Amino acid sequence: FFVCFSFVVHIFLFHFSVYLSYSCLTFFFFFLMIRRPPRSTLSSSSAASDVYKRQVSTQSTGSLSTAMFGSLTTFLLATLALVAAQPPSERSQDTACTIRIRAAGSEPLAVYFVGNQTLANSGDLEPDFEKLVQVLEPGEAMEHTTMFHHSFVVRSGSHQFRAKISAWKNAKDQGSDRWPYKLMFRNIMAESPHKPIELKHSTNGYLWIEPEQEVWHKTDVRHEFTLRDQNKKPKVSVTLGHYAKDEL
Repeated sequence: FFVCFSFVVHIFLFHFSVYLSYSCLTFFFFFLMIRRPPRSTLSSSSAASDVYKRQVSTQSTGSLSTAMFGSLTTFLLATLALVAAQPPSERSQDTACTIRIRAAGSEPLAVYFVGNQTLANSGDLEPDFEKLVQVLEPGEAMEHTTMFHHSFVVRSGSHQFRAKISAWKNAKDQGSDRWPYKLMFRNIMAESPHKPIELKHSTNGYLWIEPEQEVWHKTDVRHEFTLRDQNKKPKVSVTLGHYAKDEL
């Protein structure tokens, strides 16, 4: 970020120096023009014409200077917006965590990466995007480094159980010192018959997620969440962990 910011500052100073040089030269020549000796005789028509020419020259100079300054400002704002829109160049604990997904049921579980949830909500991500990460056998687990806002879809081998999971960084005003992360669970099964998902979020804590609905839960590292089908059979468990650079 600092390298990009330094580049923007240098570009701004360069364009600003060019603008100042142009302005000084423009006003220098304009000063010479208005300081020329008066003509010996001027009729009323020629005097009016001379005043008009001076006004046109002044307006043209002002318009060109304004246009250059406007172009410089537009360029600077566009460059700053481009720098601000760039994703982090390196992963860190401020931008990423680890997610561990385990097939908790009696059938295989396919895990798909489906992109940035924030971009999906805003319509800036193709709705059909997904990438197969791994197929887990019953009891098998995978641990994956993920950026915040990234989502995963899990599907059972029979396709009768499907859910979306995404990891987020918790906000300071929501107790991030105790719960540094948030998990989003969404029931993506919209077919009939009705298929709610049961979320086990603690030893004795359970709640139902209705079809096409989602729930959010704050979490500490290595706290296990288990998703169950409508018959309360475990299907998948999820935990988050701190990002460590040597895990890549």
